[in-house]
Amino acid sequence: MDFQWRHVPISRFRSRSAESLVSRFSTQNQGTLQAPIGKDWVGPRKYPNNALFEGDYNAVPTFPERPTFERDKEHVPVRTLVVTFDGCPNDPYHPASMPIYQTATFVQPSVTEYGPYDYTRSGNPTRTALETLLAKLEGGYAAFAFTSGMSALATLIHLLQSGDEVIACADLYGGMHRLLTQVCSRQGLKVRFVDTSNPARLEREINANVALVHLETPSNPLMRITDLRKIAAICQKYNTLLSVDSTMMSPVLMHPLKYGVDIVMHSATKFLSGHSDVMAGILCAKSAELAKRIAFLQNAEGTALAPFDCWLLLRGIKTMAIRVERQQENARQVVAFLRGQRRGVRVSHRQTEELA
Repeated sequence: MDFQWRHVPISRFRSRSAESLVSRFSTQNQGTLQAPIGKDWVGPRKYPNNALFEGDYNAVPTFPERPTFERDKEHVPVRTLVVTFDGCPNDPYHPASMPIYQTATFVQPSVTEYGPYDYTRSGNPTRTALETLLAKLEGGYAAFAFTSGMSALATLIHLLQSGDEVIACADLYGGMHRLLTQVCSRQGLKVRFVDTSNPARLEREINANVALVHLETPSNPLMRITDLRKIAAICQKYNTLLSVDSTMMSPVLMHPLKYGVDIVMHSATKFLSGHSDVMAGILCAKSAELAKRIAFLQNAEGTALAPFDCWLLLRGIKTMAIRVERQQENARQVVAFLRGQRRGVRVSHRQTEELA
């Protein structure tokens, strides 16, 4: 969309009509929502004419407009971005930490005019800040924060229809395995497990009925590695969605969307948070179409992350790069110690050959 936005601090004025607010606010802060880097990232909602009053609820937007970074040319390094990201660039007080908008509802300009937010299930400034940062970290079109990793995975599955086929990697997180085998199988989805670390096996198993290929790399718990470029090329031939659980890597070490992946998932409870004090899940979509579908499900199913949890996650991400680098160094030292033991010890670590 090419509409113009204005950040309007309505609490400063007695009148809340759009005309009175715009007349009191200069145009110096105007911008275009589509700009890759801008001072603001949420615009006013534009409802179709009489959509609410004619009962056409499907035509009413259910979420705030989100920023997009799929063509971001700034390329700020992850280690820099996590500590310099400004989640509230238009706040007149310029806080160093994103405020917690601990509210369920938002006051609207009038009964016929709507601000960027109305109900926290549909959108909240603190969550928008978190989702903005994650979309930028992954280089995705948009990102979405959920109440847990499993909630994010369930939303991923809800993109499919009854009768669709799903191929998942053979070595898979137990929660996702249960979701696929004990829940999805009852909803008309056909599920198969394939060793995706061998692309030739996927090539033999995939067909036009497969709507989704979901994998982990490294996988949990056997640490199997999958070549994302090769798998993506196979999926593209069959017009099949490819999703990757990148929890084990984090945006510090890998950006799956760059290799042809359509959706990246994170259990943010782990490396993104790092403090063991919040449960959260993330989906990051590559395209506008996928983002729109995920946004609808997030709102319709009420699975969005609460404002305080979003703030905790924003805080944790600030130290993510340092933590991941130190954890890698600690792991190398543990591997070196185990390899030096006289008794037979089998070490499963992808970099053991470097330590021989």
